[in-house]
Amino acid sequence: IDGTWRQAKSMVARSPWLLQNVPRAVIRPSTNSGYRFRKQPEQGCLSTLEAVAEALLALEGDRGPKLKELLLQPFGRMVELQMAFIGDQDENIPEEQTTTKFDREAALLDLQQTMEAEDG
Repeated sequence: IDGTWRQAKSMVARSPWLLQNVPRAVIRPSTNSGYRFRKQPEQGCLSTLEAVAEALLALEGDRGPKLKELLLQPFGRMVELQMAFIGDQDENIPEEQTTTKFDREAALLDLQQTMEAEDG
């Protein structure tokens, strides 16, 4: 689901089909969002690009860290350029940071169990 945080949450909540048929994976970010000029509604919210980078970190094994770094480099530059125009005011003062990462094996097991339950 892609949109603003409010839009994405609303789309999921309003779609019984999504809630019943699409497995949910929760990504626990390894760092706070770098999207400093946009206020995240709560700790752990990420931009779409940051969420993709975290998913690659979790799913791509040894290649994950480099893929995340390469994906976030232009994002970081975009944030720097924006901050130059609006001022260096970070809207997201970090709270306690979670370091728990996405558990790929647990997610795959959960997906397999869900599919087996649906097959009867």
